[in-house]
Amino acid sequence: MKWKILVISHGNLAESMVKVASAIMGNTDNLVFLGLKGDESREAFISRLESCTNEDCEYIVLADLMSGTPFNAAFILKQKRKNFHLAVGYNLPFLLTLLNDQNTNLEDALQDAIKTGKQMIFQVE
Repeated sequence: MKWKILVISHGNLAESMVKVASAIMGNTDNLVFLGLKGDESREAFISRLESCTNEDCEYIVLADLMSGTPFNAAFILKQKRKNFHLAVGYNLPFLLTLLNDQNTNLEDALQDAIKTGKQMIFQVE
């Protein structure tokens, strides 16, 4: 395993995204989630985020919303850790592409996932 993917969000969005991705992809041992609880402080979320990212490996952290508490917590940790890569705004095609690219260079995998995520948002007429 080259890296781990941590999907974070407000509420249950991250959990749902990971469950759907796991149902589609099968074995996703490198994929975990963390959701901000309704009354949870940023400091408490940072503590939980630190606890689930304490292994000595690379982490790709996917946050649901720019400037929200999950993003802000991850950004604080990113400034302290070199093994933390943070992307914001994800969708299912983005996540599936990232999971498919596990044997690719991390930066290339992220760019490929971003490109795919953007391409899969369109209006059908």
